Order: sequence, then structure tokens, then C-alpha cells
Amino acid sequence: MEFIGEQPQVDLTYSDVFLVPSRSSVTSRLDADLTPTDGTPARTPLVASNMNSVTGARMAATMARRGGLAVLPQDLPLQELDAAIRWVKQQPVLWDTPIVFPEAAAAADALRVVPALAGVGVVVVRDPDAPLNTANVRGVVTGERLGGVLSDAALGDLVSGPAPCARPA
Repeated sequence: MEFIGEQPQVDLTYSDVFLVPSRSSVTSRLDADLTPTDGTPARTPLVASNMNSVTGARMAATMARRGGLAVLPQDLPLQELDAAIRWVKQQPVLWDTPIVFPEAAAAADALRVVPALAGVGVVVVRDPDAPLNTANVRGVVTGERLGGVLSDAALGDLVSGPAPCARPA
């Protein structure tokens, strides 16, 4: 990125920058290699659309983690926009933000958020309002497992992984 003058020492928003079109050696968008340098084979777009059905806080965090940019929808109320920006900036950089459900939630609730496929899943917690730590996490339910159970099955009953250990006295 090239700045006119000094590089800013603060975060920039969409209204703070002007993208200047220029020539590139890439002759087709199919020639652009968007493979991330973190070893994952995923390819992401450079900018996620600012449509409500495409970009929310979670997508913005994922895009930022992958080196892309997400523009939050312009019709978000200012309070929601402020909350979304603050939430995105608090997310960890090295791993995806976990999708968390209470143990009483049903499999159908989780399937509305994640597909019934290998490689995805949800974190099941005892108390959804408590911090995400080893004392609160019950375990993980994979998307694959969610696809093979009744829709009203409680996530707490489907948890896989080691049982929590008792703390030494």
C-alpha cells in the first residue's frame, strides 16, 4: 500500500482512503493467486461485498485474518456498526473465531449456522455468558456429526473430546 505523506499511525476506515486505479501485470483476474501464506489452501476475495447477506462482523474478522478487507453494510445502525467494529478488533489473529452454543441448544440450531460437513463444528459451553475457557467448554460437535443426529438432539449430549479434568487440590 502506498501513502501520500507519512503512513498513518491509526486505523483507517473506508471513508479515510481513496483507491487509485493503476495498471498491473496481471492480464486476467483468473491469473491472480490469492493463496494465503499461512499454509492453508483457501483462497479468499480481496474485498467482501458490503451486502447484509454477505458481510457481517464474523466475515469481517475472517477476511482481516486472511489479509482481505470486508466492508460492513452501510445500512447498519450506528450502534450496531460500532459494536461490530469493536468485536472484530478484539478477535484473535491466529485462529478463526469459534462458533459457540450452550449445551442445551439443539442440533438444528447449530445446523442453521454450520453445514453438516467435515472440517467445521461448534464449541459447546456450559454457560454461554461465561468466558470461553477450559472450565466452561464442554467440547466440540463436528458438522459431520450434526448431520447424522435428530434435529432436537441436545448439543451437550453430542459432545466429543476429553472429559474435563478435576483440578488438583
